[in-house]
Amino acid sequence: SACSTESTGVTSMEGSVSIHNCTCVAGRYGAEEGPCQACPTGSWSAGGSLVVTDCKCNAGWTGPDGGPCSECTAGTYKLGSNPGGCVACPEHAYSAAGSSNLTDCKCNAGYTGPDGGACTACRAGTYKSSTGSAGCSACSTESTGVTSMEGSVSIHNCTCVAGRYGAEEGPCQA
Repeated sequence: SACSTESTGVTSMEGSVSIHNCTCVAGRYGAEEGPCQACPTGSWSAGGSLVVTDCKCNAGWTGPDGGPCSECTAGTYKLGSNPGGCVACPEHAYSAAGSSNLTDCKCNAGYTGPDGGACTACRAGTYKSSTGSAGCSACSTESTGVTSMEGSVSIHNCTCVAGRYGAEEGPCQA
């Protein structure tokens, strides 16, 4: 016979002969025979969980066992379903809300480096307009005398050096 006609998320092993063999499925908790309740938003439990504190916050979420769990804010991440807090991305890197891995942290525009790693500013004379691990681009490959400030985010930051003139982004003439 069925474990419970009143509760969803109740199951038993094949061949079970007693209602006492009924347990809650993963993601739910409750007493033997049910009823089983869903874990709070952003959390999960193993099958057979009996109490709400068996529900652990998912990766990318933080809070006490049993909830409430809240999504890690943008610029942070959290590995695994543990009770720990969200961890800030490395300096000059950013991640979306709910990030669950260090490699979700991408270097900001104007900085380059591996996802989840140290981000270094684009050197003078280069720029990077996108986030992520792409390299910095040179201000100009055709002209000398074009430069930019360290950490530039746009080709529009490239200008002629002192003593030279020209259109924005070069070419620059003496």
